[in-house]
Order: sequence, then structure tokens, then C-alpha cells
Amino acid sequence: MATLPLMLTMPMATLSSPQLQELLSQLEPNVAPAAPSVWPLAIGYWLILVVVLLLMTLAGFFWYQGRHWRSIEKKLSQIKNNPEPIEELHQLLRWVLITQLNAPKNMDNQAFEQKISQTMKGSLPTWVNAHYRAQNHTEVNWSEVKHLLQSWKKEAQR
Repeated sequence: MATLPLMLTMPMATLSSPQLQELLSQLEPNVAPAAPSVWPLAIGYWLILVVVLLLMTLAGFFWYQGRHWRSIEKKLSQIKNNPEPIEELHQLLRWVLITQLNAPKNMDNQAFEQKISQTMKGSLPTWVNAHYRAQNHTEVNWSEVKHLLQSWKKEAQR
């Protein structure tokens, strides 16, 4: 036969005795432990945070470095749509030489032609300085312009 718990077998008068009440009042209440703190972070989280910050910094640095060349490409696409692109192309190429390759601001046409010829391995495209000639209806070879700008970009990054 199963036994009943002690409280059920004790008379009610015993449960309400002042000594029992005094003993019960001395007991500490059950308190749940504090939730674990998120701070300080564990070492794994710090490593992940550092790697993410480094990657973001590198991405921002490369994006910032390429901003001039993106603006050059944007201007070049605008010039392509122009019916008479040679003069604006000339200005853009001079601007690239001055700002990106530290060419002198007072560069004359011969020095400009020489730089382009040097970059193009000795050949000078017919559209270079064509806007100074009386017959300036020369077609621009955009692949030559693209090759020229790519070469200057590599030279500027050294």
C-alpha cells in the first residue's frame, strides 16, 4: 500500500502552528538566475566583427580609388553620343593626363601627341588633334580610345 505524503497525514492544526510559520518566513524565495549578458562579446564574435570591418574598409577604399575612372567612363559615354566628339575627347584626354598622370598643365599639342604615341606603341591615331585641322571630319576609333584610357589607368595605379 502506498503511503501518503507527510503533509496529508499531519493534522491541519500542525500546519498552522506559529513555529512552522516562523520557519517558513525565514526561507529565501526562489529567484530565477539573471539572464546571461551579451556583453562582453566572445572572442569569435570579435574576430568576425574585425573581419567584416576590414572587408568593408577595403571595399570602400577601392570604390573611392576608382571614382575618378568611373567619372571618366561616364564622360566618355556622353562624348560618344555627341555628333562632333573630337574636341570634347581631346579635353577629356588632356584632363586625364593632367589629373591622373601628373602631366604639366601647359602641355602643348606636340607633347600631347607624343604621350599618346608612346602609349599606343609608336602609332598615332588620326583623330588626335584633328579638331585643329581644317578638315576635321575624322572618325574616332573608340577601341583605340578605350585602349588608351586602360593603359593610362594601369600607369596611374603604379
